[in-house]
Amino acid sequence: MQGTKQGGFSLVEVMISLVILSIGVLAITMMQLKLSGATQQARQRAEAVTVATTRIEQMRNAGACAAVAPTTVAGSVDFTLTITCTSNAPEVTLTWNDLRGETNNVRIRTTI
Repeated sequence: MQGTKQGGFSLVEVMISLVILSIGVLAITMMQLKLSGATQQARQRAEAVTVATTRIEQMRNAGACAAVAPTTVAGSVDFTLTITCTSNAPEVTLTWNDLRGETNNVRIRTTI
């Protein structure tokens, strides 16, 4: 009687495959978390640029530069808005802290 050779995978092969699969899933999860943070930061930066350009357009419509002491502007985060004027050339600066606690800012200079 001859012994039959059984096909299939051994327990060690299955365990190694699971470890490799787990490492791949962990890498994809970490990448997704980083992308989510970058998307949030880009959204905040776009919102800051919108606020700054709106203030500049308001000054252009008024025909004069109007300096503003640091004030808080509500948005997805609290922005600190500062406007300085030099020879009717405003500089609008928005500063905010992101979810990681890092300070970001947007500065736009133009002439009216």
